[in-house]
Amino acid sequence: MNILVAEDDRMSREMLTRMISSDEDNHVVAAVDGEEAWKFLNDGNHEFDVGIFDIHMPKIDGFQLLERIRAMPSLRHLKAMLCTAAADRTTVERASGLAVAHYIVKPYNKTVILAKLKALREELARLGSENRDELLKRLGLDNEVYEVLVSALLENLDNWLSSARYTSDLAKFAQLTKRTPGFRGGAALLGLTSIVTRLDEVEFALVSDSAASQGQQSPLLLSQILPIFEQLDEEIKRARRHLELAE
Repeated sequence: MNILVAEDDRMSREMLTRMISSDEDNHVVAAVDGEEAWKFLNDGNHEFDVGIFDIHMPKIDGFQLLERIRAMPSLRHLKAMLCTAAADRTTVERASGLAVAHYIVKPYNKTVILAKLKALREELARLGSENRDELLKRLGLDNEVYEVLVSALLENLDNWLSSARYTSDLAKFAQLTKRTPGFRGGAALLGLTSIVTRLDEVEFALVSDSAASQGQQSPLLLSQILPIFEQLDEEIKRARRHLELAE
């Protein structure tokens, strides 16, 4: 898998590159900032499967770089991971609209990074050319059973989302959000990539919150995560409409 890393801190860049390259299936090109990364993306000499971008960089930051990528038809499908130590509301809200596949919260953890890249590699292998027939073959299901499973997942996800969105009880919210990884896994298995993206953003907000890292949830997190919940609700409705049209 060809991976572009953009990190302006030299030590962090070298550490991240070594971690990623420890898996022989990964091939890394490292950029010293967003501007150099943008040149690599457009020089015609490289084709990347994944981009890993630090948010805070000079000249072109991680958000600006990803905004440029999403605006270009030839690049917009690039899988992207953002690196950050920030947990502020602006970070969460800006990231929510850029189809970020995964997030890496500093300090870098080799096991976590390689696991996220492995998951992306498997998704790329599946989704790069997987149509409905191929999806059904992979799952060993007929179309009717598949639609029943998708419908059940969407209903459970909708019920969970309604409870999480409207509770003001932080302890209850903490319990509800523990189900996020399970929903993400189910959505990925069933090929619901847009829902996977939104659930990744929920997980990022949870991991980034300093109170959440101690097993709690802060009132600030609730305000940060609300816009993501709104977008997740839209994706659930879109998936349901798609199912109805297929019937």
